Amino acid sequence: MKASTSRVIFSPIAVTATATHRRQCWSAVMIAIGAWESALQDAVHESDPMMAEIKIRIAEEAIVDRIHDYSTSPGSLEEQALIDGLGTLRQLRSIRRIST
Repeated sequence: MKASTSRVIFSPIAVTATATHRRQCWSAVMIAIGAWESALQDAVHESDPMMAEIKIRIAEEAIVDRIHDYSTSPGSLEEQALIDGLGTLRQLRSIRRIST
């Protein structure tokens, strides 16, 4: 009797699908990282006091969400940037209260 041998054949479609999935996952991580930075910049540069408070809240929420995200490792440079971002928002809020 002949022993049957099994071969694993990698389909180019399957390999491409896997690579595409990895790129999509990496893109999602980069969007999450960029989202809080973009929201922070929007809050810092808003001149309308009513819109500024809304944008500050949006930025705070984005930062807190990113802090709780599994991909932020404790002690990382990003974590320090997130904490600094929250401090910036606190200062921005207190400056706006003083000036109104």
